[in-house]
Amino acid sequence: VTYKTKGTPADGYGVSGIDQAVTEAVIAGTEDALRDVNSIDVPDSAIDVSGLNADKIFHVRLSSYLPGNITVMSEGVVNVTVRIYPVSEREISVPVTGIVLSNLPQGYNISFGDVTAVNITVTGEQSVLTALTVTGIIPTIDLSGIKEGDNTLRLKVTLPANCTLKQNYTVNVTAESVNG
Repeated sequence: VTYKTKGTPADGYGVSGIDQAVTEAVIAGTEDALRDVNSIDVPDSAIDVSGLNADKIFHVRLSSYLPGNITVMSEGVVNVTVRIYPVSEREISVPVTGIVLSNLPQGYNISFGDVTAVNITVTGEQSVLTALTVTGIIPTIDLSGIKEGDNTLRLKVTLPANCTLKQNYTVNVTAESVNG
């Protein structure tokens, strides 16, 4: 049994997870009918999280998502709990020495000038943010299109699940040809 959600929780809230008591179901039907069923896919219309600001239990009737000639022999109605959390923010100082330089063209040196760190704001679940350290993220800049001199590049940041950047960030770098 697979479940999908749709919608966005109320402002200031996010979905931390889905707890489904049932991940498998016993079904019965003719051999031909059963051959065509590999899973019961509960569509996003059954679990709409729009506007939620607290956990919610959805009661899902599995037979609604099967052909009429197949019967659910196990639990017919399952409870799916969507866990909602208040979104928190945390500012993290990312040292420029920790930024991964991807696609650095040969023959160039890169410098960040006087900048030693970039401050980013991460949003997410408080417990995740509390445990988050600069070693738990991967900041990267793509240098494939740089030109000699000053360049402003987008900072991409890989974060833990359920965390996002509050906004996009850029980094100023100077590219200098090694050959002069």
